[in-house]
Amino acid sequence: MHLFLNARGGVAYEGDSRHAWYDATHQSVLVLSPLSLKLQQLPLDASLDPMTAATATFSPPSDLKTLYDFNEPEASGDHRDAVQQRNQTPIILLQLSVDSQFLAIQRSDIEVQVLDRGTRASYWVLCKSKAGNRILHGGIIWNTHSLKATSSQDLFLVTKLGLEHHRVSSKRRSCALHRTVGLYVHEFWYAASHGVLLVSSGSRANEVVPFLLHGTNAEKLPELVFSTSVSKQDLHLVTLYGDLYVVYSDTRSTKLLLYLVGRAKVTCVRSLNVMLPPGTALEYSVVDNLLVCHSMEFNVSMFFDIKCDRSISDPFSAPLPISSRPPGQKHDGAVPSFTRWRFHAPNLVQRSYSAKGSEQVEIRKLQLNLKEICKTCEHHREILPFLLRRGDHEAAKLLILMLVRGYIVEHQASISSIVQLLNTVQTVCGSEQRNNHIEKSKTAGSVLDKDTSSGKETAGYSAETVKLHARNARGFLVIQQTEFYRHVWSDILQDAKVVHRCDLSVYIVEYIKNLRENKVPVENIT
Repeated sequence: MHLFLNARGGVAYEGDSRHAWYDATHQSVLVLSPLSLKLQQLPLDASLDPMTAATATFSPPSDLKTLYDFNEPEASGDHRDAVQQRNQTPIILLQLSVDSQFLAIQRSDIEVQVLDRGTRASYWVLCKSKAGNRILHGGIIWNTHSLKATSSQDLFLVTKLGLEHHRVSSKRRSCALHRTVGLYVHEFWYAASHGVLLVSSGSRANEVVPFLLHGTNAEKLPELVFSTSVSKQDLHLVTLYGDLYVVYSDTRSTKLLLYLVGRAKVTCVRSLNVMLPPGTALEYSVVDNLLVCHSMEFNVSMFFDIKCDRSISDPFSAPLPISSRPPGQKHDGAVPSFTRWRFHAPNLVQRSYSAKGSEQVEIRKLQLNLKEICKTCEHHREILPFLLRRGDHEAAKLLILMLVRGYIVEHQASISSIVQLLNTVQTVCGSEQRNNHIEKSKTAGSVLDKDTSSGKETAGYSAETVKLHARNARGFLVIQQTEFYRHVWSDILQDAKVVHRCDLSVYIVEYIKNLRENKVPVENIT
């Protein structure tokens, strides 16, 4: 299986999922105990962990942080019975501000309580009292108007009649309406990673208006207009290789359309084929910069790499189920029957099930099984560039060099095909190093920003100047000559039969020629 659920970075806890809320901004789960009335934060880890460190055994979370104790009195001086009565009011949604200073608690579809965690001051916000106005499901969004630390935060209410922008300040001890944006809202989508909000509007619900929430006011971006109405399931926001995309699923066809969101324009950049019947409901994840589509109906997932050649519109591999265990682990014991699955951005899966008479909630991380992908897709014409873009650096490099060695040894390829192969995996360029375009990868699968590079010019290039897991200007992993020698040339030289069968000297000469064409000095390795 190409995708598996990793226990590393996840949590498991007892309790009703109605008392827990996923916090995308802080990559955590907020859990309210109905007995103790304490709100706790369970941190998650959506980063990439080495597969060898994966474990499928959960233990009770030890790093819980209590955010708020609803048993303690508020600063407003309310009597105890009034506090208890309010605490018994059902909570629809609970959100933590970007700076973790405030809590927004939605008590109904028209009112929100804002709590200052430090002072325990309480403020009440009502949406505009117009006929038919109400807060949409999930329509409470925190943001910040400054990159610098401030005493205030922005709170947006997404209502049927538009956006209501409130500014909450601990310094002024206030929660005041700052601005309203009037438009009829059918549905909305929000990407916390970029602070971008999409709302569907218009009489036919076919106009999608993006807003950038960072800054003093909500900035309106170029809108998208579709031929038919857009439902909640039709659109999804994903971040791929650092850029924000709108994924549009046309229920009448088997196509996915990807729109790149920018301040100047929103452009359709890719059309992808979903190998499922038209109208199939899909959920989405982003795993190592790959767009993953899940079908609960058919119990399969498929993934796309948008960096592949534009002529490739099919999934990179065939649709397959998700494994509930990391690679190499046996499926011992009874596997629980999961009743509900929810996919949270970017790569987290929430599963609820019953065990020993109690409700259990489990959140785990979705990861790639590069070894299995390599087995089933080794003849894919873009398998090497695909691996060069992956974030599991060590595993990707070993698989790349294994494929190269196997291609040379087993296929008896022509010189031209070998030259093309070496051009792909020889990812070091001397001119890039002199211009300081090669730098250490900051995040798994991230694309290098040439404009942010800095450092002194170097007259030459050597293995010592390349930091571990560096990437070139195209975002490819840098494979050093020592690595190539250790896993390709040395392995071939140790097998006398292979050496006799292969014209190895010709291949090595082509490799050296490739280095020199890229202005990379040849190292004396042996």
